[in-house]
Parts: sequence; structure tokens; C-alpha cells
Amino acid sequence: KNKLKSVNKDSLLFHASNNHLSNWLAARGELQLSSKFRKIKIEDFDNAEDRRKYYLKLIDESIINRKKESIVEFSNVKKDYSHNFIRIGKGSLGGKARGLAFAPYSDLLWFETSHPSLEEAKEFADAIHAEFPGKMMAYNCSPSFNWRANIDEKTTAEFRDQLAEMGYKYQFITLAGWHMLNLNAFELAQEFKEEGMPAYVRLQDREFSQEENGYTATKHQQEVGAGFFDKVIMSITGGDSATTALAGSTESGQFN
Repeated sequence: KNKLKSVNKDSLLFHASNNHLSNWLAARGELQLSSKFRKIKIEDFDNAEDRRKYYLKLIDESIINRKKESIVEFSNVKKDYSHNFIRIGKGSLGGKARGLAFAPYSDLLWFETSHPSLEEAKEFADAIHAEFPGKMMAYNCSPSFNWRANIDEKTTAEFRDQLAEMGYKYQFITLAGWHMLNLNAFELAQEFKEEGMPAYVRLQDREFSQEENGYTATKHQQEVGAGFFDKVIMSITGGDSATTALAGSTESGQFN
């Protein structure tokens, strides 16, 4: 930008007419700004100074837009409010302020921490309940936390119940299913490689043993709704179809 201010007009016009400025910007990853420079034609301006001012205006706009996308620390000295995101301070102050602002319009408030922390959870809950007694809250027992590295076994065992006492009625583990699916699939693949079908039979035995507790996924065709679509087909065909999924299938014959 400083060089563009001082370069002589003949040099400016030469480089502009050959798209050198837009090429230079593109080579440095400034693709949006480069595109704007390239669209400018020589005949768009009567003189070099107007062209220079327009180039500088485009650069200033690009800098302002970039600043808006960044997160900066609040400063009483600079007082620069051109950013969309300004971090006002460390700790949970901002979270509590947002929680209090949204509480009148929300059925439930979701609180996040950077590590499993009953102390931070209580601080947030107390601030909310002071203004909105009984307000229900949610806490993400995140799989991104290294739980053993952060809290001891006693605290881990009490974590759910203590959160519930604070008012966190919805506690969840984001991506728990993803981790469970991947680990089980990995272990099954290893065991199948080493011993063959006994590896899967053990898994199936575990499914059978959980049926008395309400587990239903042993019968996977039933679980995904194959029976419903069988009834649709039979309704369409008047009760005569050879392409139904469950009737006469291995699942209906062997999983009673």
C-alpha cells in the first residue's frame, strides 16, 4: 500500500495495463482483491491519480473486512471497534452474560467448557439461577476432553450427579456413537483377522444377552423397518409378492 502511494504515475499505468498488480496480489493469495484489480480497465479513469485513489480504497476495504473476521482483545487504549469479534476478557464472564441474555427466550441453556470442570459449571449455573430460578441447562461431556488427564476417578464417577444437582438436566457426549462405532469396528476387524468367525459370534452373543434388557438391534432388518415396507408392498400387490424382505428370510427363521 505504501509503495502504491509513492510510485510514479507512468509506472503505475504500465503495471496496471499489463495486469501486473492483480497478478502480484494473486501470487500472494489475495485472490478476492486480485479479482477486483483485474476488472479495472485502463479507460475507467481519466488520470493516474484517480486510479491510484481507487486502488488504495480497494486495499483499505480489504483490510477492514479482514479485521472484521479476526478475534482481537478488547483495549481501553486503542478502542478499535471495527472488528466483529472482540474478546472482552478471560474466564466465563462472556458466557454468563450471553446465558442471562438468552435465558428469557430459551427452554434450555447450553454451557461449554474447555475441560471437564464442575467449578465452572457451578459458577455458570449459580449466575443463571440467581436471575432465573430452576432454569434448565445442558452440559457437553465432551469426547474432546482427556478425562483421565483432567480429573480423578472419584470426580469422574460423581460428575453426572453433581451436574444434575446444579440444574444440568440434559447431559450428553457429543460423538460418543462415533467413537464407540469406530473402536468396536476396529477391534472386530483385528479379532476377525486373527481367529475368523468366532470373533463375530462373540459379538452376536453379547447382543443376545442384552435382549432381556430391551436391546432390539439383533434383528437388523426389523430394526430398520423392513417389516413396514413389506406391508406396503403387500398392500400394493394385493398380498402376492416374492420380493418382501422379512417373510421367509433367514432373520425371521433363525431369530425367534
